[in-house]
Amino acid sequence: MWSRGPSPVTTRLYNSGGGFNIPVSIGGAAVLPGYAVLADDSGVLFIAPEDLDAVLEEGELKTERGRVNEAKVTEGTHLGQLSGATKMVEGKLGQ
Repeated sequence: MWSRGPSPVTTRLYNSGGGFNIPVSIGGAAVLPGYAVLADDSGVLFIAPEDLDAVLEEGELKTERGRVNEAKVTEGTHLGQLSGATKMVEGKLGQ
């Protein structure tokens, strides 16, 4: 369900089926009750409760690395230098 407002729930009773707290399939992936959902313009991520701590920890590490790299780019470091792409291209060019 996509909603542009704060809640897709209305006061109208259509009795068109459906349910709450039942497994669903989204894009071929099973999404079970209790899964955490993280969504933005890039996509949607469903996380099983037993994986949530590890996923959050990895996300926090990546966020911090992103902050460090953003500061380096702001200071003038080329993104290719940070990623290793510059070295790879130079290697192919024989430099």
